[in-house]
Amino acid sequence: MQFRHAILAMVISAVALAGCHDHDHDKKENGHHEAFFLTSYSDTHEIFAEVDPMVAGEHAHVLVHLTRLKDFKPVEKGALKASLNVGKPDVVVVEEPSSPGVYKLEFHPSAAGSGTITFEISGDNPDTVSVPVTVFDNEESADEAVEEAEIKNSNAIVFPKEQSWKIDFSTEECHAGKLGQVIKTMAQVLPSLGDERVITTPVAGTVTFSSDAIVEGKQVSPGQLLFTVDNSGLKDEGNIAVMSSQAESDYNLALSEYERKAALAQDRIVSQSDLQTAKRNLEAAKARYDNLRRGYSSGKQRVTSPIGGYVTSVNARSGGFVETGQVVMTISKGGSMYLKAELQPKYFSALGGLSSVNVRMPSGEVLSLEDLGGSMLSYGKSIGADSPLIPVTFQIRRKGDILPGTFMEVFLVCESGRAGLSVPVESIVEEMGNYFVFVQLTPELFEKREVSLGASDGIRREILSGLSEGERVVGKGAVLVKLSQAAGKLDAHSGHVH
Repeated sequence: MQFRHAILAMVISAVALAGCHDHDHDKKENGHHEAFFLTSYSDTHEIFAEVDPMVAGEHAHVLVHLTRLKDFKPVEKGALKASLNVGKPDVVVVEEPSSPGVYKLEFHPSAAGSGTITFEISGDNPDTVSVPVTVFDNEESADEAVEEAEIKNSNAIVFPKEQSWKIDFSTEECHAGKLGQVIKTMAQVLPSLGDERVITTPVAGTVTFSSDAIVEGKQVSPGQLLFTVDNSGLKDEGNIAVMSSQAESDYNLALSEYERKAALAQDRIVSQSDLQTAKRNLEAAKARYDNLRRGYSSGKQRVTSPIGGYVTSVNARSGGFVETGQVVMTISKGGSMYLKAELQPKYFSALGGLSSVNVRMPSGEVLSLEDLGGSMLSYGKSIGADSPLIPVTFQIRRKGDILPGTFMEVFLVCESGRAGLSVPVESIVEEMGNYFVFVQLTPELFEKREVSLGASDGIRREILSGLSEGERVVGKGAVLVKLSQAAGKLDAHSGHVH
Protein backbone atom coordinates (compact mmCIF):
# COMPACT_ATOMS: atom_id res chain seq x y z
CA MET A 1 0.00 0.00 0.00
CA GLN A 2 1.47 3.30 -1.03
CA PHE A 3 1.75 5.92 1.66
CA ARG A 4 0.04 9.23 1.01
CA HIS A 5 2.93 11.44 2.02
CA ALA A 6 5.87 11.48 4.41
CA ILE A 7 7.59 14.11 6.51
CA LEU A 8 11.07 13.59 5.18
CA ALA A 9 13.07 15.80 7.50
CA MET A 10 14.90 14.10 10.36
CA VAL A 11 14.37 16.33 13.40
CA ILE A 12 15.20 16.42 17.08
CA SER A 13 13.26 18.04 19.89
CA ALA A 14 14.80 21.22 21.25
CA VAL A 15 13.10 20.56 24.57
CA ALA A 16 14.64 17.12 24.72
CA LEU A 17 18.04 18.66 24.13
CA ALA A 18 17.45 21.22 26.83
CA GLY A 19 16.51 18.48 29.28
CA CYS A 20 19.65 16.54 28.41
CA HIS A 21 21.98 19.52 28.47
CA ASP A 22 21.01 20.34 32.04
CA HIS A 23 23.18 17.44 33.18
CA ASP A 24 26.73 18.30 34.30
CA HIS A 25 28.16 14.98 33.13
CA ASP A 26 28.52 13.45 29.72
CA LYS A 27 25.26 12.29 28.13
CA LYS A 28 26.74 8.94 27.13
CA GLU A 29 27.77 8.23 30.70
CA ASN A 30 24.20 8.56 31.99
CA GLY A 31 22.76 6.56 29.11
CA HIS A 32 20.51 9.38 27.78
CA HIS A 33 21.27 10.79 24.34
CA GLU A 34 19.53 12.52 21.48
CA ALA A 35 17.73 10.71 18.68
CA PHE A 36 16.45 11.50 15.24
CA PHE A 37 12.64 11.89 15.16
CA LEU A 38 11.21 10.38 11.96
CA THR A 39 7.56 10.81 10.97
CA SER A 40 5.51 9.42 8.10
CA TYR A 41 1.82 9.00 7.26
CA SER A 42 -0.19 6.55 5.23
CA ASP A 43 -3.93 6.76 4.67
CA THR A 44 -4.56 4.88 7.92
CA HIS A 45 -1.51 5.15 10.19
CA GLU A 46 0.98 7.58 11.67
CA ILE A 47 4.53 6.31 12.24
CA PHE A 48 6.60 8.30 14.73
CA ALA A 49 10.03 6.76 15.38
CA GLU A 50 12.82 7.86 17.69
CA VAL A 51 15.98 6.49 16.09
CA ASP A 52 19.45 6.44 17.60
CA PRO A 53 22.00 7.99 15.22
CA MET A 54 22.93 5.01 13.06
CA VAL A 55 26.63 4.23 12.61
CA ALA A 56 27.81 1.38 10.41
CA GLY A 57 28.81 -1.62 12.48
CA GLU A 58 27.10 -0.42 15.69
CA HIS A 59 23.77 -1.23 17.29
CA ALA A 60 20.97 1.36 16.98
CA HIS A 61 17.75 1.37 19.01
CA VAL A 62 14.45 2.46 17.50
CA LEU A 63 11.33 3.36 19.51
CA VAL A 64 8.24 3.34 17.30
CA HIS A 65 4.92 4.98 18.17
CA LEU A 66 2.15 3.60 15.94
CA THR A 67 -1.14 5.52 15.80
CA ARG A 68 -4.43 4.83 13.98
CA LEU A 69 -5.51 7.92 12.06
CA LYS A 70 -9.23 7.13 12.24
CA ASP A 71 -9.28 7.97 15.96
CA PHE A 72 -5.64 8.89 16.79
CA LYS A 73 -5.45 6.04 19.28
CA PRO A 74 -2.52 3.59 19.68
CA VAL A 75 -2.33 0.31 17.80
CA GLU A 76 -2.76 -2.22 20.60
CA LYS A 77 -2.03 -5.53 18.90
CA GLY A 78 -0.41 -7.03 15.85
CA ALA A 79 3.12 -7.60 14.61
CA LEU A 80 5.40 -4.90 13.21
CA LYS A 81 8.04 -5.82 10.63
CA ALA A 82 10.78 -3.23 10.09
CA SER A 83 13.32 -3.43 7.25
CA LEU A 84 16.45 -1.24 7.17
CA ASN A 85 17.30 -0.87 3.49
CA VAL A 86 20.88 0.44 3.64
CA GLY A 87 23.65 -1.90 2.60
CA LYS A 88 22.72 -5.46 3.54
CA PRO A 89 18.99 -5.50 4.46
CA ASP A 90 18.38 -5.77 8.18
CA VAL A 91 14.92 -7.09 9.06
CA VAL A 92 13.41 -7.02 12.56
CA VAL A 93 10.00 -8.44 13.52
CA VAL A 94 8.24 -7.56 16.79
CA GLU A 95 5.17 -9.72 17.39
CA GLU A 96 3.33 -7.39 19.81
CA PRO A 97 3.80 -3.85 21.16
CA SER A 98 5.59 -3.59 24.51
CA SER A 99 2.79 -1.22 25.57
CA PRO A 100 -0.17 0.12 23.54
CA GLY A 101 1.22 1.80 20.42
CA VAL A 102 4.91 1.33 21.36
CA TYR A 103 7.29 -1.07 19.57
CA LYS A 104 10.98 -1.47 20.48
CA LEU A 105 13.41 -2.41 17.72
CA GLU A 106 17.17 -2.76 17.32
CA PHE A 107 19.06 -2.56 14.02
CA HIS A 108 22.62 -3.59 13.17
CA PRO A 109 23.46 -1.54 10.06
CA SER A 110 26.24 -3.12 7.99
CA ALA A 111 27.18 -0.17 5.81
CA ALA A 112 26.93 3.61 5.61
CA GLY A 113 24.59 5.36 3.17
CA SER A 114 21.09 6.70 2.63
CA GLY A 115 17.98 4.56 2.39
CA THR A 116 14.69 3.85 4.12
CA ILE A 117 13.16 1.99 6.98
CA THR A 118 10.01 0.22 5.77
CA PHE A 119 7.42 -0.68 8.40
CA GLU A 120 4.93 -3.41 7.59
CA ILE A 121 1.92 -3.33 9.93
CA SER A 122 -0.19 -6.46 10.40
CA GLY A 123 -3.43 -6.94 12.31
CA ASP A 124 -6.90 -5.59 11.56
CA ASN A 125 -5.62 -2.82 9.24
CA PRO A 126 -2.50 -4.06 7.41
CA ASP A 127 -0.39 -1.24 6.04
CA THR A 128 3.10 -0.34 4.80
CA VAL A 129 4.83 2.93 5.66
CA SER A 130 8.37 4.04 4.82
CA VAL A 131 10.62 6.75 6.27
CA PRO A 132 14.01 7.96 4.98
CA VAL A 133 17.11 7.27 7.08
CA THR A 134 20.88 7.72 6.92
CA VAL A 135 23.58 5.41 8.27
CA PHE A 136 26.83 7.29 9.06
CA ASP A 137 30.45 6.24 8.74
CA ASN A 138 31.36 7.28 12.28
CA GLU A 139 29.99 8.84 15.46
CA GLU A 140 31.43 12.27 14.67
CA SER A 141 29.40 12.48 11.45
CA ALA A 142 26.31 11.28 13.31
CA ASP A 143 26.78 13.92 16.04
CA GLU A 144 27.10 16.67 13.41
CA ALA A 145 23.89 15.50 11.72
CA VAL A 146 22.10 15.50 15.07
CA GLU A 147 23.26 19.04 15.70
CA GLU A 148 22.05 20.20 12.28
CA ALA A 149 18.67 18.53 12.76
CA GLU A 150 18.05 20.20 16.11
CA ILE A 151 14.84 22.23 16.27
CA LYS A 152 15.52 25.62 17.79
CA ASN A 153 12.10 27.04 18.52
CA SER A 154 11.24 29.02 21.66
CA ASN A 155 7.50 28.37 21.12
CA ALA A 156 7.89 24.58 21.00
CA ILE A 157 5.55 22.68 23.33
CA VAL A 158 6.06 19.04 24.25
CA PHE A 159 2.95 16.84 24.23
CA PRO A 160 3.94 13.14 24.43
CA LYS A 161 2.14 10.48 22.42
CA GLU A 162 1.23 8.63 25.60
CA GLN A 163 -0.65 11.76 26.66
CA SER A 164 -2.38 12.46 23.33
CA TRP A 165 -3.54 8.83 23.13
CA LYS A 166 -5.52 9.27 26.36
CA ILE A 167 -7.61 12.23 25.15
CA ASP A 168 -9.78 13.21 22.21
CA PHE A 169 -6.93 14.31 19.96
CA SER A 170 -6.25 14.74 16.25
CA THR A 171 -4.06 16.54 13.75
CA GLU A 172 -4.63 17.34 10.10
CA GLU A 173 -2.63 18.65 7.16
CA CYS A 174 -3.57 22.05 5.76
CA HIS A 175 -4.71 22.14 2.15
CA ALA A 176 -6.04 24.98 0.06
CA GLY A 177 -9.67 24.61 -0.95
CA LYS A 178 -12.57 26.65 -2.18
CA LEU A 179 -14.07 28.85 0.48
CA GLY A 180 -17.64 29.99 0.09
CA GLN A 181 -19.51 32.94 1.54
CA VAL A 182 -20.80 32.11 5.00
CA ILE A 183 -24.10 33.60 6.17
CA LYS A 184 -24.45 33.32 9.92
CA THR A 185 -27.96 33.74 11.30
CA MET A 186 -30.54 32.39 13.74
CA ALA A 187 -33.33 29.98 12.84
CA GLN A 188 -36.43 29.03 14.81
CA VAL A 189 -37.39 25.40 15.32
CA LEU A 190 -40.97 24.75 14.21
CA PRO A 191 -43.06 21.56 14.08
CA SER A 192 -43.42 20.28 10.53
CA LEU A 193 -46.78 20.18 8.78
CA GLY A 194 -48.61 16.94 9.50
CA ASP A 195 -46.37 16.17 12.46
CA GLU A 196 -48.73 17.66 15.07
CA ARG A 197 -52.31 17.00 16.09
CA VAL A 198 -54.37 19.55 17.99
CA ILE A 199 -56.73 17.79 20.41
CA THR A 200 -59.99 19.65 21.04
CA THR A 201 -63.01 18.80 23.16
CA PRO A 202 -66.08 17.71 21.19
CA VAL A 203 -68.49 18.98 23.85
CA ALA A 204 -68.52 21.50 26.67
CA GLY A 205 -68.14 20.28 30.22
CA THR A 206 -65.70 19.38 32.97
CA VAL A 207 -62.46 17.89 31.63
CA THR A 208 -60.67 15.13 33.57
CA PHE A 209 -57.28 13.83 32.42
CA SER A 210 -56.83 10.07 32.33
CA SER A 211 -53.69 10.36 34.45
CA ASP A 212 -51.75 12.93 36.42
CA ALA A 213 -48.85 12.03 34.09
CA ILE A 214 -50.53 13.69 31.09
CA VAL A 215 -48.06 16.57 31.03
CA GLU A 216 -45.75 18.16 28.47
CA GLY A 217 -43.22 15.64 27.23
CA LYS A 218 -45.38 12.61 28.07
CA GLN A 219 -45.20 9.80 25.51
CA VAL A 220 -48.60 8.63 24.23
CA SER A 221 -49.69 5.78 21.97
CA PRO A 222 -52.33 5.75 19.21
CA GLY A 223 -55.76 5.16 20.74
CA GLN A 224 -54.59 5.92 24.29
CA LEU A 225 -57.23 7.63 26.47
CA LEU A 226 -56.24 11.26 27.06
CA PHE A 227 -59.18 12.75 28.93
CA THR A 228 -62.93 12.61 29.46
CA VAL A 229 -65.51 15.42 29.41
CA ASP A 230 -68.51 15.27 31.75
CA ASN A 231 -71.33 17.63 30.78
CA SER A 232 -74.14 15.96 32.67
CA GLY A 233 -74.70 19.14 34.65
CA LEU A 234 -75.40 21.30 31.60
CA LYS A 235 -78.79 22.38 30.31
CA ASP A 236 -80.60 20.29 27.70
CA GLU A 237 -79.08 22.14 24.72
CA GLY A 238 -75.55 21.35 25.89
CA ASN A 239 -76.05 18.00 27.61
CA ILE A 240 -74.56 15.24 25.50
CA ALA A 241 -76.89 12.63 26.95
CA VAL A 242 -79.91 14.69 25.87
CA MET A 243 -78.28 15.45 22.52
CA SER A 244 -77.49 11.79 21.95
CA SER A 245 -81.06 10.77 22.84
CA GLN A 246 -82.45 13.38 20.45
CA ALA A 247 -80.02 12.28 17.72
CA GLU A 248 -81.10 8.65 18.19
CA SER A 249 -84.73 9.64 17.90
CA ASP A 250 -84.04 11.66 14.73
CA TYR A 251 -82.13 8.72 13.27
CA ASN A 252 -84.91 6.24 13.96
CA LEU A 253 -87.47 8.62 12.45
CA ALA A 254 -85.33 9.13 9.32
CA LEU A 255 -84.82 5.37 9.00
CA SER A 256 -88.56 4.71 9.24
CA GLU A 257 -89.33 7.41 6.66
CA TYR A 258 -86.77 6.03 4.23
CA GLU A 259 -88.06 2.47 4.57
CA ARG A 260 -91.67 3.66 4.01
CA LYS A 261 -90.78 5.57 0.87
CA ALA A 262 -88.59 2.75 -0.42
CA ALA A 263 -91.58 0.39 -0.25
CA LEU A 264 -93.86 2.93 -1.99
CA ALA A 265 -91.25 3.60 -4.65
CA GLN A 266 -91.54 -0.02 -5.80
CA ASP A 267 -95.18 0.64 -6.73
CA ARG A 268 -94.23 3.96 -8.30
CA ILE A 269 -96.31 5.82 -5.73
CA VAL A 270 -93.26 7.88 -4.55
CA SER A 271 -90.88 9.50 -7.03
CA GLN A 272 -87.18 8.67 -7.11
CA SER A 273 -86.33 12.26 -6.10
CA ASP A 274 -88.40 11.92 -2.91
CA LEU A 275 -86.68 8.62 -2.17
CA GLN A 276 -83.22 10.18 -2.62
CA THR A 277 -84.17 13.03 -0.30
CA ALA A 278 -85.24 10.53 2.37
CA LYS A 279 -81.95 8.66 1.92
CA ARG A 280 -79.88 11.83 2.40
CA ASN A 281 -81.84 12.71 5.54
CA LEU A 282 -81.17 9.23 6.90
CA GLU A 283 -77.44 9.44 6.22
CA ALA A 284 -77.21 12.86 7.90
CA ALA A 285 -79.13 11.68 10.96
CA LYS A 286 -76.98 8.56 11.24
CA ALA A 287 -73.74 10.56 10.96
CA ARG A 288 -74.84 12.94 13.73
CA TYR A 289 -75.97 10.05 15.95
CA ASP A 290 -72.71 8.09 15.42
CA ASN A 291 -70.63 11.18 16.05
CA LEU A 292 -72.33 11.88 19.38
CA ARG A 293 -72.25 8.24 20.40
CA ARG A 294 -68.56 7.79 19.49
CA GLY A 295 -66.43 7.78 22.66
CA TYR A 296 -69.49 8.35 24.87
CA SER A 297 -70.05 6.05 27.82
CA SER A 298 -71.26 6.29 31.42
CA GLY A 299 -72.36 9.87 30.87
CA LYS A 300 -68.89 11.05 29.76
CA GLN A 301 -67.24 11.80 26.43
CA ARG A 302 -63.94 9.94 25.98
CA VAL A 303 -61.14 11.49 23.88
CA THR A 304 -58.23 9.34 22.69
CA SER A 305 -54.95 10.14 20.93
CA PRO A 306 -55.15 9.90 17.12
CA ILE A 307 -51.37 9.39 16.78
CA GLY A 308 -48.36 8.15 18.70
CA GLY A 309 -45.91 10.76 19.92
CA TYR A 310 -45.43 13.06 22.86
CA VAL A 311 -47.43 15.87 24.41
CA THR A 312 -46.00 19.25 23.41
CA SER A 313 -48.50 21.49 25.21
CA VAL A 314 -51.40 21.25 27.67
CA ASN A 315 -53.91 24.06 27.46
CA ALA A 316 -56.50 23.06 30.05
CA ARG A 317 -56.54 22.12 33.73
CA SER A 318 -57.88 18.78 34.87
CA GLY A 319 -61.15 19.48 36.69
CA GLY A 320 -61.69 22.72 34.81
CA PHE A 321 -64.52 23.68 32.44
CA VAL A 322 -63.98 23.62 28.67
CA GLU A 323 -66.11 24.87 25.80
CA THR A 324 -66.96 22.89 22.71
CA GLY A 325 -64.01 22.98 20.29
CA GLN A 326 -61.54 24.30 22.89
CA VAL A 327 -57.92 23.16 22.44
CA VAL A 328 -56.97 20.88 25.34
CA MET A 329 -53.52 19.68 24.24
CA THR A 330 -51.18 19.27 21.28
CA ILE A 331 -49.42 16.01 20.36
CA SER A 332 -46.41 15.73 18.06
CA LYS A 333 -45.13 12.64 16.27
CA GLY A 334 -41.59 13.84 16.90
CA GLY A 335 -40.32 12.60 13.54
CA SER A 336 -39.28 15.83 11.86
CA MET A 337 -39.42 19.57 12.24
CA TYR A 338 -38.59 22.77 10.41
CA LEU A 339 -35.79 25.30 10.81
CA LYS A 340 -36.90 28.68 9.58
CA ALA A 341 -34.41 31.52 9.14
CA GLU A 342 -35.03 35.02 7.84
CA LEU A 343 -32.31 36.82 5.88
CA GLN A 344 -31.75 40.32 4.62
CA PRO A 345 -32.55 40.80 0.91
CA LYS A 346 -28.84 41.43 0.12
CA TYR A 347 -28.23 37.67 0.50
CA PHE A 348 -30.82 36.67 -2.11
CA SER A 349 -28.31 36.15 -4.96
CA ALA A 350 -26.05 34.04 -2.73
CA LEU A 351 -28.86 31.60 -1.83
CA GLY A 352 -28.86 30.22 -5.38
CA GLY A 353 -25.39 28.80 -4.69
CA LEU A 354 -26.13 27.37 -1.26
CA SER A 355 -23.86 24.33 -0.91
CA SER A 356 -24.12 23.29 2.74
CA VAL A 357 -25.74 24.21 6.04
CA ASN A 358 -24.31 23.71 9.53
CA VAL A 359 -26.34 23.93 12.75
CA ARG A 360 -25.03 24.62 16.24
CA MET A 361 -26.79 22.26 18.63
CA PRO A 362 -27.83 23.29 22.16
CA SER A 363 -24.86 21.25 23.43
CA GLY A 364 -22.49 23.46 21.40
CA GLU A 365 -21.70 20.74 18.87
CA VAL A 366 -21.98 21.82 15.23
CA LEU A 367 -23.65 19.33 12.88
CA SER A 368 -24.24 19.50 9.15
CA LEU A 369 -27.72 19.39 7.67
CA GLU A 370 -26.85 15.88 6.39
CA ASP A 371 -25.95 14.79 9.94
CA LEU A 372 -29.45 15.85 11.00
CA GLY A 373 -31.06 13.93 8.14
CA GLY A 374 -32.29 17.22 6.74
CA SER A 375 -32.77 19.03 3.47
CA MET A 376 -33.60 22.50 2.21
CA LEU A 377 -37.30 22.98 1.44
CA SER A 378 -37.41 26.46 -0.06
CA TYR A 379 -36.49 30.09 0.24
CA GLY A 380 -38.60 33.12 -0.48
CA LYS A 381 -38.57 34.67 -3.95
CA SER A 382 -40.23 37.91 -2.88
CA ILE A 383 -40.77 40.06 0.20
CA GLY A 384 -43.69 42.09 1.43
CA ALA A 385 -44.24 45.26 3.40
CA ASP A 386 -45.22 43.30 6.49
CA SER A 387 -42.11 41.07 6.29
CA PRO A 388 -39.09 42.65 4.54
CA LEU A 389 -36.90 39.55 5.08
CA ILE A 390 -36.34 36.43 2.98
CA PRO A 391 -37.63 33.23 4.66
CA VAL A 392 -35.40 30.17 4.29
CA THR A 393 -36.85 26.84 5.49
CA PHE A 394 -35.10 23.52 6.15
CA GLN A 395 -36.52 20.23 7.33
CA ILE A 396 -34.54 18.18 9.86
CA ARG A 397 -34.98 14.94 11.75
CA ARG A 398 -35.85 15.45 15.38
CA LYS A 399 -33.11 14.98 17.98
CA GLY A 400 -33.60 14.77 21.72
CA ASP A 401 -32.06 18.14 22.52
CA ILE A 402 -33.95 20.12 19.86
CA LEU A 403 -37.14 21.68 21.18
CA PRO A 404 -39.80 23.31 18.96
CA GLY A 405 -39.98 27.04 19.49
CA THR A 406 -36.30 27.51 20.33
CA PHE A 407 -33.77 29.40 18.22
CA MET A 408 -30.57 27.83 16.90
CA GLU A 409 -27.49 29.29 15.25
CA VAL A 410 -27.08 28.23 11.62
CA PHE A 411 -24.31 28.76 9.06
CA LEU A 412 -25.32 28.90 5.40
CA VAL A 413 -22.34 28.18 3.15
CA CYS A 414 -22.67 29.44 -0.42
CA GLU A 415 -20.41 28.44 -3.29
CA SER A 416 -17.52 30.69 -4.24
CA GLY A 417 -14.47 30.44 -6.50
CA ARG A 418 -12.17 31.86 -3.85
CA ALA A 419 -9.55 29.43 -2.52
CA GLY A 420 -7.73 29.49 0.81
CA LEU A 421 -6.66 27.57 3.89
CA SER A 422 -9.00 26.59 6.70
CA VAL A 423 -8.69 24.62 9.95
CA PRO A 424 -11.25 23.04 12.30
CA VAL A 425 -12.68 25.61 14.71
CA GLU A 426 -11.38 23.54 17.64
CA SER A 427 -7.83 24.11 16.32
CA ILE A 428 -7.99 27.77 17.32
CA VAL A 429 -7.19 29.01 20.82
CA GLU A 430 -7.50 32.60 22.02
CA GLU A 431 -5.21 34.55 24.32
CA MET A 432 -5.66 38.22 25.15
CA GLY A 433 -7.62 38.85 21.95
CA ASN A 434 -5.07 37.09 19.73
CA TYR A 435 -5.61 33.75 18.02
CA PHE A 436 -3.21 30.82 17.74
CA VAL A 437 -2.94 27.32 16.34
CA PHE A 438 -0.45 24.60 17.25
CA VAL A 439 1.67 23.57 14.26
CA GLN A 440 3.18 20.10 14.41
CA LEU A 441 6.99 19.92 14.33
CA THR A 442 6.93 16.28 15.34
CA PRO A 443 3.97 14.25 16.65
CA GLU A 444 5.19 15.17 20.14
CA LEU A 445 6.38 18.73 19.53
CA PHE A 446 4.18 21.66 18.51
CA GLU A 447 4.83 25.29 17.71
CA LYS A 448 2.39 27.89 18.95
CA ARG A 449 1.67 30.05 15.89
CA GLU A 450 -0.34 33.27 15.76
CA VAL A 451 -2.84 33.42 12.88
CA SER A 452 -5.35 35.87 11.50
CA LEU A 453 -8.87 34.56 10.95
CA GLY A 454 -11.45 34.84 8.21
CA ALA A 455 -15.00 33.53 7.93
CA SER A 456 -16.33 30.45 9.71
CA ASP A 457 -19.03 27.96 8.77
CA GLY A 458 -19.26 26.73 12.34
CA ILE A 459 -17.11 23.66 11.63
CA ARG A 460 -14.05 25.21 9.96
CA ARG A 461 -12.42 28.65 10.14
CA GLU A 462 -10.60 30.41 7.33
CA ILE A 463 -6.94 31.28 8.00
CA LEU A 464 -5.86 34.49 6.28
CA SER A 465 -2.22 34.41 7.41
CA GLY A 466 0.11 32.47 9.67
CA LEU A 467 -0.14 29.03 8.04
CA SER A 468 1.24 27.47 4.87
CA GLU A 469 -0.16 24.67 2.79
CA GLY A 470 1.20 21.28 3.85
CA GLU A 471 1.76 22.22 7.50
CA ARG A 472 0.04 19.99 10.02
CA VAL A 473 -1.98 21.45 12.91
CA VAL A 474 -3.66 20.14 16.04
CA GLY A 475 -7.43 19.77 15.66
CA LYS A 476 -9.07 18.12 18.63
CA GLY A 477 -7.13 18.64 21.85
CA ALA A 478 -5.68 22.08 21.08
CA VAL A 479 -6.88 23.45 24.42
CA LEU A 480 -5.07 20.67 26.29
CA VAL A 481 -1.86 21.38 24.36
CA LYS A 482 -2.23 24.99 25.50
CA LEU A 483 -2.64 23.81 29.10
CA SER A 484 0.47 21.67 28.70
CA GLN A 485 2.38 24.81 27.75
CA ALA A 486 1.13 26.57 30.88
CA ALA A 487 2.27 23.62 33.00
CA GLY A 488 5.88 24.21 31.94
CA LYS A 489 8.34 22.65 29.56
CA LEU A 490 8.94 18.94 29.92
CA ASP A 491 11.46 16.47 28.63
CA ALA A 492 10.24 15.13 25.30
CA HIS A 493 11.05 11.62 26.54
CA SER A 494 8.77 11.95 29.58
CA GLY A 495 6.16 9.20 29.59
CA HIS A 496 8.08 7.03 27.12
CA VAL A 497 8.91 3.48 27.96
CA HIS A 498 12.51 2.96 26.82
